[in-house]
Amino acid sequence: MSMKLHVKTWGCQMNEYDSSKMADLLNSTNGYIKTENAEDADVILLNTCSIREKAQELILYLARRHCIVYLR
Repeated sequence: MSMKLHVKTWGCQMNEYDSSKMADLLNSTNGYIKTENAEDADVILLNTCSIREKAQELILYLARRHCIVYLR
């Protein structure tokens, strides 16, 4: 059974590109299938630019909400 991956991206087009590449890599190496519903996901990938403080604060909030470990 395939693991499911939910990707949420904030920021510029480069962030969108990076998220797409990370999702593709997780699919090709570990078989993760993307899902639009975070509640269905085994892994939630939150990607933002740390230059924007508000976006970074949002990521930390969502990480705590979904019980994700955040490493700096």
